[in-house]
Amino acid sequence: MSMSVRSTHAALRRTAALLAFLLALAALAAPALAGETLKVTPSLTLRETYDTNVNFNGKGDFEHSAAPGLRVDMQQERSRSWIQARGSAYKYTRLSEYDRIDQNYDAGLEFNATQNITLNLKGSFIADSAFSSALAETGERARRALRQVLSVQPSATFNLDESNALTLSYSFAKTEYDTKDYTDSMSNTLSGLWGFRMNERTQLLLQLSATRAETSTAQQDSVSSMGGFEYALAETLKARVLAGFGSMRTTVDNAPSRTASSYTADTSLEWRLEKLVANAGYSRDMTLGISGDDLVRDKLSLNLSLSAAERLQLQLGSTLVLSENSSSAQSPQSNRWLEILPSVKYQTGEYSFLTFGYAYGAAKDQQKDELKTRNRLYLDFNISFP
Repeated sequence: MSMSVRSTHAALRRTAALLAFLLALAALAAPALAGETLKVTPSLTLRETYDTNVNFNGKGDFEHSAAPGLRVDMQQERSRSWIQARGSAYKYTRLSEYDRIDQNYDAGLEFNATQNITLNLKGSFIADSAFSSALAETGERARRALRQVLSVQPSATFNLDESNALTLSYSFAKTEYDTKDYTDSMSNTLSGLWGFRMNERTQLLLQLSATRAETSTAQQDSVSSMGGFEYALAETLKARVLAGFGSMRTTVDNAPSRTASSYTADTSLEWRLEKLVANAGYSRDMTLGISGDDLVRDKLSLNLSLSAAERLQLQLGSTLVLSENSSSAQSPQSNRWLEILPSVKYQTGEYSFLTFGYAYGAAKDQQKDELKTRNRLYLDFNISFP
């Protein structure tokens, strides 16, 4: 689906605003040019994919894509900044209505204001497919549409003493779609994370957050409190566990407010051996769906990477997303998305890789009791020029 003229103009304005923001960050980091380090890294990824069920429309096709990118890193004694831009052009052999260009711009600045205070600023602009983003984020099946997300996240970390650290952060995000079928939204989040280091291996954590999300017809307020720890069982094994409680209140125009509550969690496990790296994670939170629904969301992930030979890596990635619509009396876990991605990665040069992979995806709508699957076989070549 092509964007309307109005949507195109809006996208150009947002892109221009984001580029201005990137330039402002670069200006703040300009002393690095005269100080320490400047690193510019262009990159390019070329991929050929066969998809047996493009956008779950029941038709298969070849997908050809090219993704050029550019990253600039700047560093001096007290600051570090980076700017990154990446575009991905997708072309289909027969299903030309799915042709598109995704864009991703992001930047960050870290500044050591004093020995005990670190300031951070991050910003990003994304223009991509609502179909792909909805599956990955909420497990919902979106029709063909474009999504644009602008976000800014400033934060400050205060090292109060040798054992105590406090991080305060704010996040702003604005999401728009090129169709009225999905709900545009704007959100503001305030959060605080306190850490108490008991010893070299163990740190206790306490996190509080509050979010207000607004659409054209509703306002959603959610709060969450979690406690837990980070623990290094050994140099090769690290765990992070946060769990607690969250509640959400939604006020809709000309309708009574509705409330929902649930436990919340944010956990991860990292295991590093000489040839094997394993990462596992689980999170549960409350968020806004693409149609403006209140969702309780569970996300599980597992990633493995094995160095089978000097230049050869075997990789396995898997993701499971479960989302329950708490706005109505629908069945639990109303949406499910499962993706499994085994691949073989071969280093063809110092800065180049060739990857052959397979991706199985399954999406289920519990309310309709409808399951749709797809199989993707791909070969890509990635090269960077540091």
